[in-house]
Amino acid sequence: MEKFAVHFQGAKRDPYKQSKLVPGLIHHFGFKIQTRSKLLKTLNKVLHAEPYSKVQKARIRALFEVMTVLSDSTIWQDTWPANTKGKGMAIAPIYAAHCLSDCKRTTAFSSGLHDAIEEAMQRFPDQRPIRILYAGTGPFATLALPSMAKFSPEDIQFDFIDIHETSTQNLSELLEKLDFEDFAQNIITKDVFDHQDADGYHIAITETMGPALANEPQIPIMRHIRKMLVENGILLPEEIQLGLLIGNDNYQVLTPMIWKYTALEDKAETFAPLEIRYQYQPKEPCNEEVSVFAATQVKVFADNLVTFGHTSITDPIGMGTLPNIPPNSSIEVAYRAGQDLVYGTEQPICRLISK
Repeated sequence: MEKFAVHFQGAKRDPYKQSKLVPGLIHHFGFKIQTRSKLLKTLNKVLHAEPYSKVQKARIRALFEVMTVLSDSTIWQDTWPANTKGKGMAIAPIYAAHCLSDCKRTTAFSSGLHDAIEEAMQRFPDQRPIRILYAGTGPFATLALPSMAKFSPEDIQFDFIDIHETSTQNLSELLEKLDFEDFAQNIITKDVFDHQDADGYHIAITETMGPALANEPQIPIMRHIRKMLVENGILLPEEIQLGLLIGNDNYQVLTPMIWKYTALEDKAETFAPLEIRYQYQPKEPCNEEVSVFAATQVKVFADNLVTFGHTSITDPIGMGTLPNIPPNSSIEVAYRAGQDLVYGTEQPICRLISK
């Protein structure tokens, strides 16, 4: 407790000004964390809270403030993504750090990991600690923080992996300052596709996805880390769904989530292309120009969901524009998961098919 208080209370600077991000914001937005005991209580209350409540937003913002103050300033200077063997981009530490501020995502993923740990303790009653692989930690290992506040190092042990040395170095120092270092069996700087573990993990988690599964290597990473699970192990997220939307300024849902990906049921090789392709025939023709979007919904574990349009990873992404939708026509959408929809040469298919 004293160690945490010294580090936090001794930092008499505005972390936003220090990092040259958003100067002038009020510290903690009225929600102060000044001791380690307060930090532990706050992390516990993050779990299963209403993500859009004022108090949850204040908790998340306060946690971001604390992690910022306790972190090295170099994480705000490392703005370059890294290429992975999964043919996707690992986002830079500065952007990975800001993922903590995504209230819905942080709440759902951290709560899902907590619930998965409790489930693993039921599945493996004679095995302690529960071994967890966390791939793509960023500089804070955000999704693990509430579980480290809830459980003991005798209960759970993490292997933390990130491709950015800036992130792993900061994480190592941060865990020591938070008195969480005993939870880290290993902190590893490498491309996760180079990582192997002979003993096996009870749980593996990664959140390395962009909207509509574009740009980042979520699917290849899930395919890779599932191979290191013990029998009956748990892979998070459990399920990713993709749906088709149409509209201009206001998104109108045409269909329910019509494509589902479950990594434990996927028998493809790690780097095999995953092409998402589907057709939809609207009930009514449309004489106006329409834009077609894809959006994801994520089932982290059990009832911990990230619904479409509510976070940066489930925001709709444009697939193309159509002049109209004539009668007896359907829309075909296809692209490869992980491809760069903004800067890449590959373009998603979005076209009309007339009968």
